[in-house]
Amino acid sequence: MVSLALDVPAAVVGGGCAFFTGRRDAGSRDARRAVGRRLAREALAALGGPVAEVGRDRFGAPVWPEGFTGSFSHSGDETAVLVARADRYLAVGLDWEVVGRIGVELWGAVFTPREVAFLRRMARPELATALFAAKEAVQKARYAASGSWTAVEGFEVALREERFGVRGDETLAGGFRGDGRRVVAACGIPF
Repeated sequence: MVSLALDVPAAVVGGGCAFFTGRRDAGSRDARRAVGRRLAREALAALGGPVAEVGRDRFGAPVWPEGFTGSFSHSGDETAVLVARADRYLAVGLDWEVVGRIGVELWGAVFTPREVAFLRRMARPELATALFAAKEAVQKARYAASGSWTAVEGFEVALREERFGVRGDETLAGGFRGDGRRVVAACGIPF
C-alpha cells in the first residue's frame, strides 16, 4: 500500500482512512495528476468506496465522491493521497515537502513571530519543513471543510514531537514524520 519509507503519521490515520503513495517516471503536471487519480481510486477502493474519478472545484481543489474526503500532495516526482470516510472526518489535509525548501529567508513570510522564535530556539532546519508542511495540511483541511482559504501566516501551529495542533482550534490536530529528505504532515477535522 505505501511504497515509500515515509508513512502518514499515526496521529491522523485510524479506521476509515487510507494513505497511498506513488512515483511518476517523468513528465509533466498531467503525469503527476494521473498518478494522483490512480492513487485516489486505489484509496477509495481500499475503503470500500466507489471506483470514481475525483473532480476539481473552480480553484483546482479536489472534489471527492459522496461519503469521502481526502487530500493530495506532490513533491518532486512523488505523489501521495490521504482519503477518509466522511462519517469519521469532516475533512483531512496532507502535505509532503522536501527538507530545506523553506529557508530562513522565507520564515517571516510564512510563519508567525512565535513560530519563527520557536524555529530559532530549536535550530533544526527540518523543523521549518515540518512546520510548513503542517500549516499546508491544515490549510487544505480547512478549505475542504469551509470552502475558503486561510493564508498560512494567518494561523499558528505548535509542533511537539511528531504531533501538531493549531493554537486556538482544539478540533484540528495532526502529525508529521520525516526521513531526513522529506516530511509528510497530515491532519483531520473529526466529526
